[in-house]
Amino acid sequence: MFKKISSSLSIKVFLYIGSLLLATSLIIYSVIMVVMPKSYKSELSGQFSKNLGELLTQLEKSKYEEASGYIYNFCVVNHASVTLESKTIKENYGAFREYGLTDSKDSKMMISAFTTFQFKDSNETYSLRVSVSEQPVNQITALLLKMLPWIVALILIISFIGAWFCSRFLTKPIIKISSISKKMSTLEMNWRCDIQRPDEIGVLASSLNSMAHNLETALTELKSANEKLQMDIDRERRQEKQRRDFFAAVSHELKTPITIIKGQLEGMIHNVGIYKDRDQYLRQSLKTAESMEHLVKEILTTAKLEAEGFQLKLMEVDLSSIIIDCCQQIAGLALDKNIQISTELEGEMVILADKRLLHRAISNIINNAVFHSPGGAGVWVDLFLRNGRGILTVENGNISFEDEDIERIFTPFYRVEQSHNRNSGGSGLGLYITKTIFDLHKIGYRIENSDRGVKFSAEFSVI
Repeated sequence: MFKKISSSLSIKVFLYIGSLLLATSLIIYSVIMVVMPKSYKSELSGQFSKNLGELLTQLEKSKYEEASGYIYNFCVVNHASVTLESKTIKENYGAFREYGLTDSKDSKMMISAFTTFQFKDSNETYSLRVSVSEQPVNQITALLLKMLPWIVALILIISFIGAWFCSRFLTKPIIKISSISKKMSTLEMNWRCDIQRPDEIGVLASSLNSMAHNLETALTELKSANEKLQMDIDRERRQEKQRRDFFAAVSHELKTPITIIKGQLEGMIHNVGIYKDRDQYLRQSLKTAESMEHLVKEILTTAKLEAEGFQLKLMEVDLSSIIIDCCQQIAGLALDKNIQISTELEGEMVILADKRLLHRAISNIINNAVFHSPGGAGVWVDLFLRNGRGILTVENGNISFEDEDIERIFTPFYRVEQSHNRNSGGSGLGLYITKTIFDLHKIGYRIENSDRGVKFSAEFSVI
């Protein structure tokens, strides 16, 4: 029970306020019981002295026969008992019988006064003994004591009801703020404290709302920053893996031609078997060296494009003229393979790009289309405007790629042919260089199978 009380603000406030109201009410009632009779007695004594003075004045100005009326009125007004006495008479007036008292009985319960005077028509001295009973004062005290249980019960009821209302009024907003603070501790910020008050609790509620808004903003920014950081980390990991794979592939690609050249040279040096015909194998070694040179140049180009701080030399370039030039360069190979290159270009189309790199990228695409198309197939190169953007498509017929090949087509040293034969698959860096150049220019691109074969698409910003 004590644990429940100590953990509940409402119960503690209820008990504090209830106890305070009860104690205050009891103290006030006790003060009334003590002070009220004394105050009443003091008032009674003062009024008695004043009225007695007025009575003496009236008696001294009146005759003996008129005295009875004045004394009687005095007794009625003051609830007093009066004894008028001289050498020859003794007369009693007032409330002795009413309270069952005499002038000599219960003197502690009476206010008494004694004085002498003379009537105006007589020289005889009269004594006047006046007594006022304290019985009304004692009756008030007795009544207050008699009502004490009922008063205490009423005080308890009022105290508890008042304490309940006060505790509800005072603790309700605090309990609400407490529940909100628990939500804040779990970083749950989808709430607002709707307490509208001009006091400190209202200020606290407003401050909580402001803090929640600031925390929500900070958490959103932190979450966004963490997501961006995670994306950067993932990208860095992918790049690191690509670098490792790239160097592994470079090592593999260079190892084969080096081994070939080394074997041919050793055979020629030792005049072993077929290598006695040095002229033939020197030409083959030269061809292999030229292939290695081409591969090394491709590797250096890739490294240059991926180097940190590499800047494009941007200028206004006519995309149509670059495409025409690339088609002319590959025309000889296309003629040898009996491949018809069909172009449909929508006039001059100017873009902002690095002319040398863009020429190489488009050349790689068209060369690959011709190189990988079977003899007698067709290659279609189209350039047109769509929604204000230049669209380049290069499509080669009578061929298709597997989905796995399309996903990996831009990977360094990846060849569609499973044998990785350089005679049919190239160096494996051409499309990767094209991808890098397009990425630097922020040009969108994709490769997909089409009805006629395989289609490459790129989208350019036209100026």
